[in-house]
Amino acid sequence: MESISAFGKILIHLVVGVLLMLGLFGINKWIAPRKSTVQKLSSYECGEENIGNAWLPMSSKFYTIAVIFLFFDVELAMILPWTTIFADKALIRADARWGWFNLIEMFVFIGLLVLGLLYVWKMGDLNWVIPNKIAPRVEKIVPEKLYEAINNKNYAVTPFQIAPKKEEIAEKVNLGVDKPISKPSFKPTFRKKEL
Repeated sequence: MESISAFGKILIHLVVGVLLMLGLFGINKWIAPRKSTVQKLSSYECGEENIGNAWLPMSSKFYTIAVIFLFFDVELAMILPWTTIFADKALIRADARWGWFNLIEMFVFIGLLVLGLLYVWKMGDLNWVIPNKIAPRVEKIVPEKLYEAINNKNYAVTPFQIAPKKEEIAEKVNLGVDKPISKPSFKPTFRKKEL
């Protein structure tokens, strides 16, 4: 009796994983309640109420901090394997210079990272200070009194209606209320071509 090859085991693992995933999604679809409310259909933002538009200008400091974090996160991923190799006594016994070479290599690597950190710090990218917002100054051609008159004027706001009534439409068009609104008189007709 032949045993299953390594690729066969991987195939079985993938098939079982896909079947489990589909089964769990099916059970969720079958059991889960389907009561949609306005609150459930709204987007979830970490427990905060959604206010305003999502398309706002974002500070480039978020991007800078994210790149710096990613840079030092990758550094940590490089240091951890180095520590396991540096402590390998078999490599040090094979060549005594191995330990010193490995140590100097890591000091150079950390030194370059520290230089990068000092550069970013000196450039002020790590300072999370909100800058003073300065309104742009424009030479005004329009006099201030005109701005005040426009801003102080009371504008009439018409109430919202879903659909206007026929009487209101007739009054706006200066037609009589009794006179029906005419529909377009053109009706296209299609004739079959005779063979």
